[in-house]
Amino acid sequence: MMMLTRCCLIVLLCSVQALAVAAPLKLTTSTQDENADFAVERSGPGGNLHLVWTQDDDVDGRSLHYMMFSSAGAVLIADTRIDNGGTGGPAGYPSLALDTTGRVYVVWQGGAVPEVYFMRLNPFLDDRNGNPADPATIKEVDDMMISAAGGDQAVHPRVELDGNSQLHVVWESDCTGPVQYVTLDTDGVLLNGPVDIGPTASCNGFPDIALDSNGNAHVVFANGAATMADEIYYAMVDGANATLLIDATLLTADDGLAAGSATVSVNTATDQVFTVYKQETGTGGPGSEEIFIDTLDPARDDRNGSVADPAVLRLGQQQFTSGEGQYRWHVFSRIGLDRRLDLFYMDFDDNACPVGDYTIRHAQLIYDGTVLLRENLSTTAQSCAAWVRLSHFDSRVVWADRDSATGYQEIYSSPIGREDAGSSGYFTCALHTAPGRAANAGDFWVLLAGIGALGLRSVRRRYAGRA
Repeated sequence: MMMLTRCCLIVLLCSVQALAVAAPLKLTTSTQDENADFAVERSGPGGNLHLVWTQDDDVDGRSLHYMMFSSAGAVLIADTRIDNGGTGGPAGYPSLALDTTGRVYVVWQGGAVPEVYFMRLNPFLDDRNGNPADPATIKEVDDMMISAAGGDQAVHPRVELDGNSQLHVVWESDCTGPVQYVTLDTDGVLLNGPVDIGPTASCNGFPDIALDSNGNAHVVFANGAATMADEIYYAMVDGANATLLIDATLLTADDGLAAGSATVSVNTATDQVFTVYKQETGTGGPGSEEIFIDTLDPARDDRNGSVADPAVLRLGQQQFTSGEGQYRWHVFSRIGLDRRLDLFYMDFDDNACPVGDYTIRHAQLIYDGTVLLRENLSTTAQSCAAWVRLSHFDSRVVWADRDSATGYQEIYSSPIGREDAGSSGYFTCALHTAPGRAANAGDFWVLLAGIGALGLRSVRRRYAGRA
């Protein structure tokens, strides 16, 4: 009877379409014409929130900033610039990891010719009285370049910390080299790598990384060097010695319909991998896209360093959206603190940035693809580069948006909704519609509509040009 009741509950939850919009909390306050952007966060010991973002400046174009909040939302460390600056190029695309002592590890791109940099902060060296910190006090490792300076531009880094105090970092080499992976110790010293992943000319593929229970790295990115348009690749790297276990494997069909915004999460209880991305379908006019979720099981491959068979890797595929909007500029996903798969996406009705307000959406799913809830984080978003971010196994999301009162772009935050608090998400008794197949999107929609590849890459380049 208890199992029946729970199944019925999930069926009811599947019908939930939207929850009430809670007012987001504004975390930053610009005192002059400076726009905040590229926010990332981590929750640490005691529930403290650590926030890193970039802010406009008059020297490099953008600088790197840090704040610390208590679990109750009180400011412990106010807005503090943490990068040294003077590089001649803007700081951008930060990513951070946090250890059990509350030390903060930050990677970002910077410099006139972009490279990837590393620093380590110890915010507990500050008095945490609500004022800005002295960067010299809290910086235990000063700005350190971790990509090799040369012809390739290292951009769009992501970092994760494993249980052995080893940092896993991935970035792409702009349009002249492959995605690269390295491991570092907590001082930023190179342990292994760089390992080249995938073809050259990655061109704004925005790689993402997640770690499994053994500390192995799972990497996804978009790439169009060997395909008619950008498609999604997946790779697996041995976290102990940085050798490829699964070489870059094409997940989406080479059909001329572009895919992008790929993110990856791992259910560390089973080490199954979830990749979320947007895929052009060729219907609904220019730029029409839908969101897809692939469930992968790397254990089904021999993991001998070669390219895998995607049909063997893939346990299933679900088309998450169907006609909600024509164009999704950003899609992001993570497995949250409650071990649900959380998706964040923005609906546009055209290729251009909307003139008026638009909605930032959140959805939560269990691992069988059942949608537990859909909610709106904001219905009045104005910035067309909202950059919504949730850390692996976290519960609070951050994004950048324009403050309608001041006209400046600020960082906002909101806790994410949750349903079915008693479940771990492993049961599969709810019914839901059969998934679509992104791998077949080209054949089906070209046959149906006769629409070829469209200009997603140029739009993505315009967005990446903000860096």
